[in-house]
Amino acid sequence: MTANDDVLSLVLTAYSVPHAMGYLPTLAGDRNPNPITLLDLVSVARGMGLAGVEVPLSSVVPSFGGALVEVGDQAREMLAELKSQGMCLVADYGIITDHDQGHLEDYLRLASASGAKVVRAVLSSVLCGERAQVPEGWDARLNAVAARLCTVLPLAEDLGVALAVENHQDATTADMLRLYEQSGQSPAFGVTLDTGNPLAVCEDP
Repeated sequence: MTANDDVLSLVLTAYSVPHAMGYLPTLAGDRNPNPITLLDLVSVARGMGLAGVEVPLSSVVPSFGGALVEVGDQAREMLAELKSQGMCLVADYGIITDHDQGHLEDYLRLASASGAKVVRAVLSSVLCGERAQVPEGWDARLNAVAARLCTVLPLAEDLGVALAVENHQDATTADMLRLYEQSGQSPAFGVTLDTGNPLAVCEDP
């Protein structure tokens, strides 16, 4: 619970309702003609008595299967509403190695300036544990992510932001521990633990 006993210290994530947000079409390929906005999401979270939202801050957001979706610039209004309501923000980044180091560093700065203390990120677009789909191989991906984390986590520490890597139906517990060790055991390294995703890599939630 937060200081306000009527507010749950939980946030509503945009990726929990990807079709409603316009991020994901139906199986038939139909996109939502009237997706809800980030401002709408804040309103829903407030109505549910939640502490805030988890959303991407960019105008082009990662979808599933490596797709990108143009959603326009919605962040400014949303951030103003969060501030006025005393609500919090978790910022979504996407795949850590999809862009160069500067891109992630800029996003960490943006997240910090927006009031976020946590940036959620993922290792791949893999679902259902199918890590053989990663072109360079899973071991090489982990090494590349660890190298990137080594370069950006000092900045995250300075900004007071945690970079929380999700077990996105791809990473095992051992993978997360390995990344923590290889990236220097930084206090800015975090884990976004989806409690259902361990099943995809044959682990007990």
